[in-house]
Amino acid sequence: MENKIIFKMTPLKISLLILLLIVVVFIGFQWIGLRKQKSILVSPRIAKEEVPLTMTEEKLKAEEKATTAQAILTTGVGFTIQVASFQDKARAELVSEELKKKGYIPVISAKDLGDKGIWYRVSVGDFESEEKARELLKTLKEDYKDSFIKLR
Repeated sequence: MENKIIFKMTPLKISLLILLLIVVVFIGFQWIGLRKQKSILVSPRIAKEEVPLTMTEEKLKAEEKATTAQAILTTGVGFTIQVASFQDKARAELVSEELKKKGYIPVISAKDLGDKGIWYRVSVGDFESEEKARELLKTLKEDYKDSFIKLR
């Protein structure tokens, strides 16, 4: 009695079957992923950093007051180090990128100085005491001579 093979699997057929299974699994995961709701969390620090160029002077003043009030309410009076200040936002962003490469988390804030125009300030750090801020200031002064400690 001979064994008859009704369906012979060649290496090509096996490869195609495996490929088909991979595609089906991939599409299944994509379909499940599309059906899930995705939530995006926005960091308060990121939201504070972004200042649209089209803001009016009144909006800038109101935003700065609200930011200052929020910082005082949430953490009490604190300190930060202002590394640089520029009228050109692009220059402020360049310094911010340099600081990021060095491992810092810089914050760019806009300040309307009336006749002097809008200045973009680059700050680093969030300290509860001036003594803690001085430690970082020593390091930053090596590259940014005009850095200084200020109240948040």
